[in-house]
Amino acid sequence: MKSINDYKPGDIILVRNNGLLPKGIKLFMNIYRKKKDVSKTELYNHVVVVVNLWGKMWIADSAEKGVQVNESLEKYVTRENCLHLTWKTPLTEEEQELFSKTAINYSLNPTRYDFINFYDQIRYILTGKWKGKTGDKSKKRLYCSEFAAVCMDVVRNSFKGVTWDKNPIDIQLCEDLIEL
Repeated sequence: MKSINDYKPGDIILVRNNGLLPKGIKLFMNIYRKKKDVSKTELYNHVVVVVNLWGKMWIADSAEKGVQVNESLEKYVTRENCLHLTWKTPLTEEEQELFSKTAINYSLNPTRYDFINFYDQIRYILTGKWKGKTGDKSKKRLYCSEFAAVCMDVVRNSFKGVTWDKNPIDIQLCEDLIEL
């Protein structure tokens, strides 16, 4: 069983919830998985990242109130409906600090949740064409997997600057990550 001591800044946790919105997200993740020809895998609807704040491990995520940091890592450690990911090549202390600073800075600046991007994601999944915001304009409002992708890209350039169209499957399949 995992303990809170197993986590390091920069670790990623994919979450599988029930409810109307999570079920809708997983429906489109299933379509996306089939279009990408990804073998059967669990579907997740939310992404949180682990950060170090004042020497303690916290989680940061983007949800309805925007990017926030809160002290609830413990509740994710023991949940069965989570996939815990870490870096294949562990982050250096400097990279861990950069990852944490990046995530925390997004929580300190008014970064609202990107509800509109749900439509952009659906259109992208169905058509294969991205019509939403890109580049720096896309970073003013973030949804959870886009937020994780931005943090990952700042530290290791995991998505080569293209973070605006990322969803939980993209995070799960990132070659830089392995299961914790």
